[in-house]
Amino acid sequence: MKPFSPFLGTVTGILLAVAAVIFVMIFVRRENPPAIESSKPDPLPTSATGLPILSSRGGYVSSEACESCHPSEYVSWKKTYHRTMTQVATSESILGTYDDVHMQFRNRPYHFQSRDGEFWVTMADPEWEAALRLQGGDLESIADVPMVTRKVVMTTGSHNMQGYWIPGSKGNEVWQLPWYWLPEEQLWIPREGTFLEPPGGVRQFNMWNQTCIRCHSVNGNPGLGAHAEWQADSQVAELGIACEACHGPGFEHIEKHRNSGVPVSKKTAGALPDHTIFNPLKYDADLASQACAQCHSANDFRDYGEFFRTGIKFRPGKRLEEFRVIYDPKSPPEPPVEGYWKNGFWSDGANRVGGDEYQGMIGSACFEGGKLSCLSCHSMHHSDPDKQLIHGVASNEACLTCHENYRDSLTQHTHHVADSSGSLCYNCHMPHTSFALMRGLRSHRIDSPDVASSVQSGRPNACNQCHVDQSLQWTAEHISKWYDQPLPELSEAQKTTADSILHLLSGHAVQRALAAWSLGWKPAQEISGNDWQAPLLAHLLYDPYFAVRMVAYRALRKLPDLKKLDYYFMDAQEKCVKAGESVIQNWKPLVKKDTARLRRLLMNSTGRPDEPRVQDLLSKQDRSEIYIDE
Repeated sequence: MKPFSPFLGTVTGILLAVAAVIFVMIFVRRENPPAIESSKPDPLPTSATGLPILSSRGGYVSSEACESCHPSEYVSWKKTYHRTMTQVATSESILGTYDDVHMQFRNRPYHFQSRDGEFWVTMADPEWEAALRLQGGDLESIADVPMVTRKVVMTTGSHNMQGYWIPGSKGNEVWQLPWYWLPEEQLWIPREGTFLEPPGGVRQFNMWNQTCIRCHSVNGNPGLGAHAEWQADSQVAELGIACEACHGPGFEHIEKHRNSGVPVSKKTAGALPDHTIFNPLKYDADLASQACAQCHSANDFRDYGEFFRTGIKFRPGKRLEEFRVIYDPKSPPEPPVEGYWKNGFWSDGANRVGGDEYQGMIGSACFEGGKLSCLSCHSMHHSDPDKQLIHGVASNEACLTCHENYRDSLTQHTHHVADSSGSLCYNCHMPHTSFALMRGLRSHRIDSPDVASSVQSGRPNACNQCHVDQSLQWTAEHISKWYDQPLPELSEAQKTTADSILHLLSGHAVQRALAAWSLGWKPAQEISGNDWQAPLLAHLLYDPYFAVRMVAYRALRKLPDLKKLDYYFMDAQEKCVKAGESVIQNWKPLVKKDTARLRRLLMNSTGRPDEPRVQDLLSKQDRSEIYIDE
């Protein structure tokens, strides 16, 4: 999910400028823009459904037309979360509870209701609020605002979280309900608590037609600016991510086989040259991957005005760079987009935002060799819907296809037991150094653990994401012994304190979030124990960033005796501080007498937290503002 952000996501600085213009057009250039002091919003026209028009423009025929000839592929795709990325709101597609739910956040009330199989919300008019913000009004100081009651018409997401959309007052524009549903916790959370962004920041009023339409539908056309009042006239070939998003428009393909006189089967179709459809498996790794990169990369349209007016021009099988500016992980873009570069990448060029996996992959030597592509590991067909991994690649098989020499010498190479997590190639060469959806994600940049690089960039070292109880000094000594890397210069803290703890307490928001996630990661707990993390994670229960709090809460719930921790991450600061203090007070001291380990874990000789050292790290915490809206 890539909601509109002034700082991050694939919608970056260029989009911000154009989007702002469009917003001004929408609200300022109307003949009768809503007045700030108005107590009632304009009535919602009965023609405004909020749903984009289904259109076959450009030869798109929808996935239903593919089923008859490709039933197996159709069925396996239909099981994916890509299909359900955008759906019409129904009792089957909506996961959240709307049974007379009352909530309040940032001085705004919300009332969710279910009426005869439909879902409604009463809330402050998002158009009125967006117009007020653009005109410089102080949203926080106004409590008596115009309210609207609108039907929920669309959903976004169905796996890690789900968002919802209500109609606007012009055309078929839809506005985001500023609450998300977390299926894992069965919990409503405000939008501000969903993404990694500083608290108290500018409120977001996202319009699906401007942002999500680019990746969460097929052949989306915002249709903004087509009318005098700049209302949306949005069109899509299909909601969600379907066959033609990856294979291109299907009309010509269907017509060719319909008129060939030859019964269509996999055998006959595969034997005939067919340039009417794009099959990524039949093209080189780079071109195949660019079909994925249209959404799974940091990129900008070359002409946002054209996109807002007439929609997506890229077609799978074409070169994406002909239509988009693709950020190069090896160097800042020109002119540099400071906000994105600061937030989206580590200083060594590695991507740190989930959803930008293409940047990680193309920054890898394996990709430069011309063999690695997205399809080396992923498929929309006959794969695990959770991560779309093809069968077998959860082991080392994807890597051993090219690195055959390690098949019979794995332990000699990894220095770990063959069937352990330490001998899984991707744990060492593709660690969880990206963040999105309130969890650590694999960056898809394939490289080797390097302590000097970790020190320079701040990017977590792969070794210390499993060995979360060890210092960088410990890691450097082992890597030097095993792989002849030179020992880097390290600070006293890096020599004596577990690296995960340094990131957890004194790092910036991304480092804190990734460290908290690592402390709750099952392989890390199996290797480093689960009897010491609680009093350290407790300090993040009142972190300035709501998303960091939630990641820490989830990690704590994976520890003994904390599975039912009574805590809500968006409670008042005082209440969150008390929750953290309670965890520390009720935690049982470490009884192991390994003094070196106790020191690494910031514990004193009694097995309790060494508060002076803990507080010293907290006082040095990097409070840089970071935005990751993914």
